[in-house]
Amino acid sequence: MDASYRGTVAALALAVGLGLLVQLASFILKLGFFWPAPWVVGGVLVGWSVRGVLSGGGRIVAVAAGVAAMLAYVATLHLTESRWFGQKNLLTVPMTWENRGADSDLAEPEVVLRYVDFPRSYIGLQSRELARQLAAGGRDTLQVSLRVTRDLGCLRGLSVQEIEGTSGWQAAWQYNGSTGAGRIESPVGPDPAWCP
Repeated sequence: MDASYRGTVAALALAVGLGLLVQLASFILKLGFFWPAPWVVGGVLVGWSVRGVLSGGGRIVAVAAGVAAMLAYVATLHLTESRWFGQKNLLTVPMTWENRGADSDLAEPEVVLRYVDFPRSYIGLQSRELARQLAAGGRDTLQVSLRVTRDLGCLRGLSVQEIEGTSGWQAAWQYNGSTGAGRIESPVGPDPAWCP
């Protein structure tokens, strides 16, 4: 195996490794969304590292290997971002609701949706429009569609998308919560052990 081939393989391995490290660092910092700074820093590190690895070969081989390494780096970031980060799915669950009245800070009624099967867990929304719609519907138990977002299997976000087939209401604020002590269960399940 000649030196230029070994250098090219080393540069590609370095690019893929740095791509994985950048994604892991992004996850650990709980960025959880596309943030270009780690990608740019990783790209500069790949370029700088590849330059040192490929300095022994010819100029054309070094440029081709450098371009291949940068493409491998970008491909690694894209694949990890699309496969392991930002995974979204919809979950429809039965929930009860109550109107707790207007919040003093936001002056919007606080609508609390409580899971039927997990009554200690709930989602709150501050929305006059939603409170009006739910009161007009006259039902105590509703089918609620939730968008669940995960990074490496860890829950990043949970938001109400539809209630009884309607959406589009304006909410000043949305939050998730639970009551009581001990392990809290919800329909989205527990996070894996590696989650922060």
